[in-house]
Amino acid sequence: MNVYGLDIDTNSLRYFSTDAPSEFVCDVNSGHFYESNPIGKSFSDFSCRLLADNQGVLCWTNNPTTCEDGSNHVRYYKNTEGLFKTETGSSVWTWCSQDTGQSKNILTYLEGGYGIGGAGPGGSTEATELAAPNLPDFAVDKVWFTTPWQTETYRYGRPETMKMYAQFANIGSSDCSGTIEVHFYLSKGYKEDDHTQWKRVGTDQIQCDNLKSGMTKSEEEGIELWIDTDPGISNIVACIDHLYDDHNDGGAFPEEHESNNCSTEAVFEVTADGQVVNRPDIDYVAHSFSFLQAPTYAGDPARFRGYIQNIGLNISQVGIRSSYSVECPGTGRVYLTDDGTSAAELTPSVSNMEQIDNPVTMPNATGSCTAYLCADYQNAWTETNEANNCAAFSFTLYPRPKPILNIVGFQDEVGCCTTNLGSRIKPDVWIQNTGSAAPSGQVVTMYQISSPVATGGAWWTIGYGASQPSELPPGTTDEDYMDGGGWQIPINNAWKNQWHTVRACVNRDGGSPTCGGNDSIATYTRFSKK
Repeated sequence: MNVYGLDIDTNSLRYFSTDAPSEFVCDVNSGHFYESNPIGKSFSDFSCRLLADNQGVLCWTNNPTTCEDGSNHVRYYKNTEGLFKTETGSSVWTWCSQDTGQSKNILTYLEGGYGIGGAGPGGSTEATELAAPNLPDFAVDKVWFTTPWQTETYRYGRPETMKMYAQFANIGSSDCSGTIEVHFYLSKGYKEDDHTQWKRVGTDQIQCDNLKSGMTKSEEEGIELWIDTDPGISNIVACIDHLYDDHNDGGAFPEEHESNNCSTEAVFEVTADGQVVNRPDIDYVAHSFSFLQAPTYAGDPARFRGYIQNIGLNISQVGIRSSYSVECPGTGRVYLTDDGTSAAELTPSVSNMEQIDNPVTMPNATGSCTAYLCADYQNAWTETNEANNCAAFSFTLYPRPKPILNIVGFQDEVGCCTTNLGSRIKPDVWIQNTGSAAPSGQVVTMYQISSPVATGGAWWTIGYGASQPSELPPGTTDEDYMDGGGWQIPINNAWKNQWHTVRACVNRDGGSPTCGGNDSIATYTRFSKK
């Protein structure tokens, strides 16, 4: 007689016969063991140990059992009638019906199915018919599951991805020729569905040359759990040379046995929607962060360079984006730009350089500032450590030296006749920078006109011109014209036979001109003859 049981003293599951104990197969903490059938963990509501005489399993609970005698200590033993004897603390033997919940669990446990909470790989099945001679014989050795990063597990959240593996063998005495088809089938619960109900979730092929007599071959498939696997217990069965989902009919190849082509159930649990159970060891860090183009003054352009690295043990599942930001006195953290790193570049330990090719502008603030490079700032992947994503360094921005701008020349480009009715104003101005710095931005020149009758002596703004900072470094003079080709004198009598004054205004610091106290102002006058 064969009995499966749990040895509390060694914390191991054991398979043994009445004649002599068999070998230890698997530690309880790893979740399962298997011989010809996989077995689950011990039940959550009771504990068990093997009896010294190897004749059964002693089980106990914190609450009274569901057996008829209501005892707290029960001895389970499979007899020839398929029932379990029970033994209390005395020598009295009573019967515990299979109809009770606890007995059903024990029966399932000892018969090679799954108890409460049981999950684990599938194994081979025994042939049930006599062998036909001199033929191949395809069988399944094992079915198991891993995460995409190759961690074996039998518990997943939604939506996680499970990889299915199966190892097949040719245990017959002959080879085959051609291609052998293998299928993976999904069922709800611990046991496989009727073959008209189970669902095929993977198909693969093995070349006969790779599965000659005495050889084994592993195949893998992938299933995304959220497609059709709801929370709860499910199982996968792998079958080789099993052409039809609802029956076998011998497959494509005659074999020594046709009854051992499918595995036992590999059982897994899917947790509630949205829960993530398995996370790879992926950890993004930024390092070696520095300037490619360093700023000196507030408002200067700058470029950065840094490195992104996955210091975890597993391959990154997604590409990420990393942000560049800066914080100066009174500004708070200011986002500047971002850059991307693909998943293929985020293999473990490899550092990938990222850099900003287009300059970004520093805040218009002075003092000690801090620049930050933060990997995966959009949280594309939940990492094992979210607190180490950023690298930073400090630098100082100084007050920008101001230019000293003055208009050193202003005239009508034509010299006459541009203030007649319908004519266009064509002012020409020269701006000189006598300061120690170039302007921080473009220098705007404002052009205005005044006439005693037409404007009532007020100044009307008639246009603007602009000089770029590169055109006004210290000690240089730039010539500027009003944009747009000029402003046209209106055709009405108020502008006829009048003296008109045109002026140009430039802010001496390079700011916006107002033709006020901090502006350099120049004028010229013209008479409209007609």
